[in-house]
Amino acid sequence: MALCAHDPLTGIDHRHDRVQLLDDTVLIVDSAFAARPELAGFWDAHVWLAVPPELALDRGVQRDAPREGQDEALRLHRDRYGAATAQYLSEVDAPSTADLVVDNSDLDRADVLVDRLQPSQDH
Repeated sequence: MALCAHDPLTGIDHRHDRVQLLDDTVLIVDSAFAARPELAGFWDAHVWLAVPPELALDRGVQRDAPREGQDEALRLHRDRYGAATAQYLSEVDAPSTADLVVDNSDLDRADVLVDRLQPSQDH
């Protein structure tokens, strides 16, 4: 299994790197773009962390500015990551296919908005 096609921090292409996983391996994939329909059969559960775009931009710039510089971090997050996310969400309604949707706007208090992981207690 390839773990990362492209490392955004180093720019290294990992498409040909493979890792052998055991049958009982738990693999957590951290990717905003993992809800593409062609990948749906690979996941046991899909969790969507909901954050307003402007807050995601602010957090990304704050995280990456010490390494990239303020202007470059802003450019990367606004023009590359933000634009890619907006295009992706216009093509794939990832939150509606998620098993769990979490409002992650407040890092000290995440709120579960949708939980399709547990059977309904209503019946």
